[in-house]
Amino acid sequence: MGAGQTMLVEGRSGAAYNVGSDEALSIEGLARAARAALNPEGEVLILGQADPVAPRSRYIPSIDRARTELGLDIWTPLDIAIRRTADHARAVVGAAQRKRSA
Repeated sequence: MGAGQTMLVEGRSGAAYNVGSDEALSIEGLARAARAALNPEGEVLILGQADPVAPRSRYIPSIDRARTELGLDIWTPLDIAIRRTADHARAVVGAAQRKRSA
């Protein structure tokens, strides 16, 4: 059973569950991971720089409730999740294009 199905079947009514990862990752890190997974020869452009004296804004969701109450955890490495997401998006776009052409 997938995480979504587990939450629907096993989750408490009205409870919020964070799923995904509780590992810190910057936008730049995510961009580099996407490039490595999808287009290793591609380039990541950083168009602006953070103010080095400003406090850093960050949010790392806690997935503790999903772990303890539902037995969920991080099972899919980021590079595989990126590839699967891209494959799904390509399939959806391809289906929409075929539907329009018909």
